[in-house]
Amino acid sequence: MLDMNRTEFSRYMDIPLRTLEEWEAGRRQMPEYVLRLIAYYVKVQKLMKEKGIELEERYEQK
Repeated sequence: MLDMNRTEFSRYMDIPLRTLEEWEAGRRQMPEYVLRLIAYYVKVQKLMKEKGIELEERYEQK
């Protein structure tokens, strides 16, 4: 939905890449509240983009 690869998403959401990989592989379980927050954030970003509102940089290279 955000048109990002895993590394870009990791930087954008400030979640360590290894943590994302562990969640995806099922070796660790993402806390349910984190999933809800990410889903909410993605929906808000999509809505803002549709409305032409830009409040922050897409993501920074760290």
